[in-house]
Amino acid sequence: MQTLTLNGKTIEFTGMTITGIQNSRVTFSDGSVCDISTGQITCTGDVSMSGKTIKLTAKGALESKTTPVQKFEPRVFDASELKIAGVDAEVEVAVGPRFTVAVEGDPKAVENLSIESDDKVVLISPKSRPSGFALSILKVGISIGRISIGKKAAAKIIVIVPRRTPVTVTDVNGDVSIGDTEGQVTVASSGVNDVTIGKVRDASLTAESVGSIYVKKVDGLLTVTTNGVGKVRIDDGDVSKITASATSVGGIAFNGVAQNAELRASGVGGIDVHRVVNTPFMRATSIGKVNVDNWR
Repeated sequence: MQTLTLNGKTIEFTGMTITGIQNSRVTFSDGSVCDISTGQITCTGDVSMSGKTIKLTAKGALESKTTPVQKFEPRVFDASELKIAGVDAEVEVAVGPRFTVAVEGDPKAVENLSIESDDKVVLISPKSRPSGFALSILKVGISIGRISIGKKAAAKIIVIVPRRTPVTVTDVNGDVSIGDTEGQVTVASSGVNDVTIGKVRDASLTAESVGSIYVKKVDGLLTVTTNGVGKVRIDDGDVSKITASATSVGGIAFNGVAQNAELRASGVGGIDVHRVVNTPFMRATSIGKVNVDNWR
């Protein structure tokens, strides 16, 4: 079963996938249609409603009560950098003495993961990637309502890296957690997943669609971009420069100190920075907002 929350109501659907969302109208892969605003529902199988929850089950759909879990023994690498790209999995990166990678989850999802190393970089990517809602969300034109997806990733990747190892995570369909690596971090969140990051240095953060990124602390250089309704929040840091761009409805908040700042907001996007030492460059177009607490 998967869930979709739209305009304050929840759709629970089984045996089908979402193929499109237009305003309050949701269409599914089996031909079913559900319009939140009008109440129009066409389903190939069973329909039930309880309060603000609508349950749709495709004709002939059977949901397994137990999901097999496959685990692989951790692999040890002699590498100095981690890159994870395009995987349908939950990702956890922690700090430890040896560079190790372990995976677990649904056997098919685990089997689809490729783990390669050239003795410098460990690259984790999919062997093949079917189309899915998290990949097509930018194409369905969501413009009204608050949307969230309740599907848990079928696989989990657990990586231990030595402190200060550069980490790059892009286009992941699943929640991401990165610990206090104190190293360079590059993250691009383009789906509906949440990303949490500890203490890092030299961060490049991009949140698109409805993804959110939360960071404990950044030192060094900081580059932040939001597009769609993505949000980025950095709780602390001391950076030589912050370069930030917020477009559409995206929001950026940096609660640390920057020596220099280049801040741009457009659409209804907003940027809030706690303190900038030197005169910041600030530009806001449309109804975008740029705020620096000590340069009002």
